[in-house]
Amino acid sequence: MNEGKKTPGLIRMIPLLLVLVLAVIVLCALVIFAPPKPKQVSDSTKREIYDSLTKKDYNQTIKLMSKLNQKDGDKEFVCSTLGEANMGKGNYPEAVRNFESCAKLYEGQKKSALYKNLVGNAYRLAGNSDLAIKNYKDATILNPFSQTAWVNLVMIDLTRGEKAQAAESAKEGLELMPQSEELKNLLKKTRE
Repeated sequence: MNEGKKTPGLIRMIPLLLVLVLAVIVLCALVIFAPPKPKQVSDSTKREIYDSLTKKDYNQTIKLMSKLNQKDGDKEFVCSTLGEANMGKGNYPEAVRNFESCAKLYEGQKKSALYKNLVGNAYRLAGNSDLAIKNYKDATILNPFSQTAWVNLVMIDLTRGEKAQAAESAKEGLELMPQSEELKNLLKKTRE
């Protein structure tokens, strides 16, 4: 009689055992078929690349960067370093492309302002003031407290002889950062 009572208990446990077996199978599949983690760029490789940038050996920097597998981890490191090297070489269209790739990594985030500002610098150096201004304005929207973006915006307007627009931008930046001596000095230049 005891054996008859144990059998229904075992039968009731079958669904639980099936669920456990299924969970183990799913976990194993996740481990086996999970994409591999990207390999990070080693510190020694980064040091070698930074050394070439410091020495302004931009061709060497680009050569070292080309050896990296584009699937290697730090995408920001890759696009920002290539952008910096291309700026140094005067290859502004490529620098724009590199810095725009970095900006897309942080799209809509405050950190994107840094790269929008660098895109603006590349356009300015390439002689495209309109696109430079657009990117500086984008940077001030993404990070209204980016003094660098406000200063660049005012500077490019001053360079173009648009003192009224430069004054307006300086005042707008000073409303957010009244302690900015750089913006105060630029505002004075708009009145000269």
